[in-house]
Amino acid sequence: MDIRDILLLIVSVVTVLLGFFVVRSEEKRPSNTAFTAFSLAVCFWSLGLFFFRISEMAITSILAAKFFYIAATAIAVFFLEFSLLFSQERPLGTKRRLFLYIPLILFSFLLIFTNNFLIEGIIKKSWGKQIILNAGDYLLYNIFFIFYIGYAYKSLFKIYRATREQIIRLQFKYIFLGTIGGFIIGMITNLFLPWVTYRYIWIGPLTGLMMTVAISYAISKHRLLNVKVIATEFFSSLLVLVFLVRFIISESLGEFILNGSIVFVATVVGIFLIRSVWKEVRIREEMESLSRQLATANEELKKLDAAKSEFVSIAGHQLRAPLTVIRGYTSLLLEGSFGEIGKKAREALDKVTFSTNQLVKLVSDLLDLSRIESGKIRYEFSENNLAEVVERVLKEFTESIKQKGLKLEWQNESQGLSSFAFDKDKMREVVVNLLHNAIKYSPQGSEIIVRLENISGVPKQIRLSVQDQGIGIAEADKKKLFAKFGRTEEAQKLDPGGMGIGLYFVKRVVEDHHGRVGIESPGPGKGSTFWVELPTQK
Repeated sequence: MDIRDILLLIVSVVTVLLGFFVVRSEEKRPSNTAFTAFSLAVCFWSLGLFFFRISEMAITSILAAKFFYIAATAIAVFFLEFSLLFSQERPLGTKRRLFLYIPLILFSFLLIFTNNFLIEGIIKKSWGKQIILNAGDYLLYNIFFIFYIGYAYKSLFKIYRATREQIIRLQFKYIFLGTIGGFIIGMITNLFLPWVTYRYIWIGPLTGLMMTVAISYAISKHRLLNVKVIATEFFSSLLVLVFLVRFIISESLGEFILNGSIVFVATVVGIFLIRSVWKEVRIREEMESLSRQLATANEELKKLDAAKSEFVSIAGHQLRAPLTVIRGYTSLLLEGSFGEIGKKAREALDKVTFSTNQLVKLVSDLLDLSRIESGKIRYEFSENNLAEVVERVLKEFTESIKQKGLKLEWQNESQGLSSFAFDKDKMREVVVNLLHNAIKYSPQGSEIIVRLENISGVPKQIRLSVQDQGIGIAEADKKKLFAKFGRTEEAQKLDPGGMGIGLYFVKRVVEDHHGRVGIESPGPGKGSTFWVELPTQK
């Protein structure tokens, strides 16, 4: 078997694989289907030339010649269809497609059912076989082929000029550069030279392969088709084809059996290999699809989170004003500004005051959370005294401590070094959150110790700690306390209305001051010490 015949077989295998690969791709586009038809036409064209070259009988050679001329006609038709569908999402209408296929149908009918249309006979030359052509029919065939290919390029250029989408424009460049040379060479060797000689007609399918590769690359370049699959299919099929050729040209029974066995084994192994690669690709594509879905869901969650933060911020600001009014008027009533009130009324107002303060704290926490998550938390650093800030907060909580029957010890051991640059309002909220938690979770009659001290052995560092004798913290719960909405089970039982925002805010403010925050606790029921360490110099 001539090397040219082997090349024709290789072209037929590769082109059909390319078409099969594209049509199985994720992008189910009409142009992909048209390309698959184009690649099959190239495959049949190459096979027709192969059988034409190896046929010994005149009748089989003529049948093969008719077959490859029908395939060549189909190449022009399907390339034009591909160009009309390029970048389109909808297939061609039935009438338009029928009009497009009329020359192919008519040409095939005349070739199959008449004896002298286009092909009048075959003569043998020193270099091979020459077809005797009907000049009039072949002239019409030339005009048809040139018209269809020219109209196809006109359609592609029209789409190129009309679109601004970079992917489409880049794909057009690949298609144009990859096919124009192939069509020129193919028409010279297979359309014009056959008027004189058929000696170089075998070159045409090689250019068809070049065009098929160029179009498939243009489709796959930006459509995420998998090169790994087509490479596996190509090399597996090529291996089987090589063994098949050796099987066909076997000269003895032993070679025939051996080569046949090799072809069978290679085919089975190739099928399993291709299936495994396809499985791997499908799994990867599913993972990529899930990843895209998760990314979309994540974006939606971010939007919902932003909407939630905005709602909390608006609701918090709207609630703050009426709560301030309630707390103000309740305080005036308790102070007797509107006259004496009875004991029962005072008890009721005390409960109103307590609940209002709880609600004010909740609203404050929500606003703090909203500012943190929206990135709108702002700091105003200035020289302030931390000891004075702590003392003011302690005075604010005097009534709450007294009502719960707690003891409070304030230990200022900062030795006058508590003045440094910090945001006074934010640091006040830090102290309020720490003291509020100590009061809330301490049993009646227990003691709370608030200590401000310089850290021993660490210059220019100050430490504020709030020690209580409350519910204590298990070692496993310590990490989640400073997280958003982080609460222990015991804390949820004692205060079901809490949200676990206060310590999250404390951690953020302290870290923004380049400090640290932490907790020490011997265990559940043994009290806790929350501490904050801050640098006193920038």
